[in-house]
Amino acid sequence: MRNAIRARNRYVSGGDLDSGKRRYLLRTIGRFEHVEELNDLVIAERDGVFVRLRDLGHAELGYAEVRSFSYAAGKPQLSFAINRQVGSNVIEIKQAMLATVAELNAGILQEKGLTLILSSDDVVYVQDAVKVVQRNLAIGAGLAVIVLFLFLRSSSGTLIGAMGIPICTVAAFLGLLMTGRTINVISLSGVAFAIGMTLDNNIVVAENIYRHLSLGKSRFDAALKGVREVWPAVLASTLTTVCVFLPIIFIREEAGQLYSDIAIAISAAILMSMLVAITLVPAASSRFLSVRPQTTRSPGRLDRLGKTVAGWILSLVHWLVAGFARSLSVIVAVLLATASILYFLTPKTEYLP
Repeated sequence: MRNAIRARNRYVSGGDLDSGKRRYLLRTIGRFEHVEELNDLVIAERDGVFVRLRDLGHAELGYAEVRSFSYAAGKPQLSFAINRQVGSNVIEIKQAMLATVAELNAGILQEKGLTLILSSDDVVYVQDAVKVVQRNLAIGAGLAVIVLFLFLRSSSGTLIGAMGIPICTVAAFLGLLMTGRTINVISLSGVAFAIGMTLDNNIVVAENIYRHLSLGKSRFDAALKGVREVWPAVLASTLTTVCVFLPIIFIREEAGQLYSDIAIAISAAILMSMLVAITLVPAASSRFLSVRPQTTRSPGRLDRLGKTVAGWILSLVHWLVAGFARSLSVIVAVLLATASILYFLTPKTEYLP
């Protein structure tokens, strides 16, 4: 019976027919329009006798089977959900929906003694998640500035190096806007990831300018020579980072839709950080960067720790480059260790945690 109903109750495409300058689409209309047609449906044929649906049972119009119930305060209620289109702003939809609900409750529903209420609100979770990412974004930027100051030990140098953070953050949002993306948890995570990366180029340029300034050169000469020496490295570092994230933007599957916001935010911020490092940082350094005066006081714990670590690193480098055989053996050992870690210690793979 099920197969007979499926075979009869459907539309069948018959292709198309050209007639002069017109093309007609052919379609066989076979869906039931009345209950009587369903009752007259031939189910089978036995020795020239047709067995119809009415011989086996009876079809009639009725209500659909109730499979779910909705109650509020112990009383039955009608419930429905608001579904948004892809790419729409869920917060704007909620605000427009609440305005419409208030209008209905004050108008036609009030006349009928009905009230429309919001029983479940997923937007709250979205807003809370966005606020958490924004707070972490601010905390990350503050910690990055503190670390920058601890190592540069220069207020002017820290301000010059950190001035790229707001500029690159705005560039990340502009990149999302130009590509038709929205501000969400994923895109804000990309902006948060990019904060530390945006400081790298500024630190390289500012530190080299500071080194030339410490050698007794004028601010202008130090800024000019400092950026000339390192801008190829800054350009290469930026392009390699962007090339890593760029292919993700062109992925059409779910992975591309999930991570493309991060790739766009990071790429836009990194590209802007390169422009800031080779333009604004030298310009600001030529005006405001100053060398910390030498003092006779004993170095602090951080200075002593830095010198100790630097001494260890230099000793290791001298040991590694002492001979060709030693350098080659170290390279082979590192490659073998890396391959072993990838083979034996790689975590299990899954789509999402």
